[in-house]
This record gives sequence, C-alpha cells and structure tokens, in this order.
Amino acid sequence: MRNTYQDIITKIEEIKQNKSISYDERDNQISNLIQDIESPIREWLTIISSFNQYYSVPKSKREYIIENYPSIINSNIPQEEKDIITTSLIDALYKNYEFKDAEEYTKSFNLQTTSNYIILFQLGEYYIITRRYELALEYLNKSQILCNNNTFTELINSKIEECNKRKLGKENGGLSEYLPSTEENKIKYVDFMKTLNIEIILPTKAPSKIAKSDYPKPIELKEANFNSFVAFDLETTGIDPNKDAITELAAIRVVNGQIQETKEYIFQELIHPYKKSIPQEVEEITGITNEMVKNSRKIWEVFKDFTEWLGNDILLGYNCMSFDSKFMVRAGRLSNIIINNKYFDVMNYVRIHRNKLICQDIKLTTVSESFGIHNPQAHRALADAITTAKLYLALIEKFEHKE
Repeated sequence: MRNTYQDIITKIEEIKQNKSISYDERDNQISNLIQDIESPIREWLTIISSFNQYYSVPKSKREYIIENYPSIINSNIPQEEKDIITTSLIDALYKNYEFKDAEEYTKSFNLQTTSNYIILFQLGEYYIITRRYELALEYLNKSQILCNNNTFTELINSKIEECNKRKLGKENGGLSEYLPSTEENKIKYVDFMKTLNIEIILPTKAPSKIAKSDYPKPIELKEANFNSFVAFDLETTGIDPNKDAITELAAIRVVNGQIQETKEYIFQELIHPYKKSIPQEVEEITGITNEMVKNSRKIWEVFKDFTEWLGNDILLGYNCMSFDSKFMVRAGRLSNIIINNKYFDVMNYVRIHRNKLICQDIKLTTVSESFGIHNPQAHRALADAITTAKLYLALIEKFEHKE
C-alpha cells in the first residue's frame, strides 16, 4: 500500500507540473486518479494536490481542510505528513480570520524539534501576521539554514526582509503592520491580539474631504485691539502644507489679557501625521519622534475636538498667515470641518513696529527675548503658543497704550 501511495503522490506531482493542460483538466485527472482510494487518504491526497510551493491551498479549499482535518489526522498516514496537514490547517484558519483556532494548532510544533523548512517558513509567516516579529525571525532563520532549494531560499530571504520592515513600522520608514481589511475581521483580529497582550488601536475612517476650491481662505485681523484670544502653534513634518502633515497642535486661552495656564484652558495633543513620517532632521529640531506619534490620533479626530474647544475665539499665532493657517485649512479639509475664526499674525504686527524694536531679526525667540520672555522649549507647540501670547500682550502694552 505504501508503494502505491507513493506512486500516486508522484503521479499527482507529474500532473501538477504539466503546463500543457488547463487547471480544470489537471483537477479532473487528479480526481480520477484518487477516486478509488479509501477515505480519509483520498481527502488528504485531494488537499496536497492543490498545494502551492508551500503548504497552502486556494481559498476555495480552506473549508475542505477544516472539515476533513480530524479524520485525516487520526488516520495512519506518517507523522511528517500529519505535520504538513496541520501546517496547512493553520494557514487556512488564520486566512479565514480564525486566529484563536490557528494559535491552538501552532502548539503542535516546537522550534527546536521541527526540521521541515517549509513548515518553519509557514509558522514564521503566521507570527509576522500576529506581530510577533522576534519569534517569526527565529523560525525564518532556522528555515533559511535548513533550506536546500535556491528558489525557496529567495522566498525565505524576502520574508525575513518583510518581517524586519514590519517590525520597523511605517512611521520609521518600514511597512505597515498587518490588519484585516473588513471591519468584522479587524474586530476578530484585535480581540485575538488582546489574548497575546498586544494592544491594537484601530484607525478611524477619514471623513469625506472638502475640496480645496470649496474651503474658505483664512481671514487676517489687522488691528491689535483685543486682549482675549486663543494663542496656538503647530509642529509639522515639513514646510509644505500641500504635502506635509501636522504632528502637534497646541493652544492656550487668554481672557482679558490674562494667560490661563490651567488644564481647561489648554489644548495640546500629538497627532499621527497624515500619510507622512517625520524626517530625522525634523525630529532633531522638535524633539517629536515617529515613535511618539505612532499611536496618536488622526488629524480628523483631533481637529474636531480642537474646533469644539476653540469656539469663536480669535486665533493668534506667529507667522501664522504664511504657515500655520495653511496647515489649518488642510486639517479642516481632511476633517470636513470649516472654521471661520479670524487670525492675528503677531509676526506681521512685529514687522509694522520693526524700527522701534531692538532685535537682530524677527524670529519668535529673538523678539520675545528682547522683551525678557524666555521660551524653555522652543519648537514645541504649547511652549511656542504661550511665548506668542506673552509677546503679543507685551507688544500691545508697548504700542497700543490701552488703559
């Protein structure tokens, strides 16, 4: 029987390798070949006849494996083939998003005792999908050592590279970590990952974007005749509002000339940059790293909260008409929120009184220092917003002479 069985497997491989026949004809020939084989060996042969270069079957055969696995695994086929069918079952289960069941079957294998390089490869892929990158690399590296097939070695190397890139994360220039596409399967995945003590925060769906042509242009106030406002500042991935993204938004409320430095009067939040990562040179300037914003909320989540907190107050910034307001417009477009708040640009006000100031340039730090205002955390949004508020109050005290 064993020789006959081996002969049938050999014939199956010959049929699979025959490129001159269609897939349907191939399946018919294999079906005819094994039709008289007793169950569950027939089911096992049906499964292996559909394997690709590793122990994975098409989507159409996944339920077939799941249904027939118990009878196959309890049959008298050799243990090495039982290991193969278990590997194929794991693959079918997790690709059907049945992660908890797949995880149970991985316990059948041990890194020290498993010597089949294809099984090791398949397990490594599963551990990548479930974000256990160090464990995945252990399996893939052993698979690489044991592999005696040059083509498959290339496949292993590619998977090791993918693992390292997913481990690095998109925010640091790598690949995005795995996440199912549908909401139902995302929930299954997140629930399973919790059992591994891996917390996953699902991204919120972006609202419909407002067209650039439909968004109102920022309105600038020219007169410094107010002392209640919201001073704000942004940190970004770069200077192009059409391509770069906000990484931090902070603001502080000023009421009747008094800076309110208590929690309810302050807004400050790091933001996951929209379709961008933070360049190294920007990390060095701001101190905000990709790791810091990795799990932060998206701009449309933060901007909604900010505009509700802001109300109708004047937005006061430094160089905000040339820079911050343009990023605010893009944030509004991405968030499907139109803000009609007026802006006051303290830098433009400084320009008007430039010849009356004793400072080498009109940078925020330079001008504020000339008034004895020190900024201990320049290039962080809240510190710059507070500095801007203090500078504005000092400027109107000097030039507006308000009683």
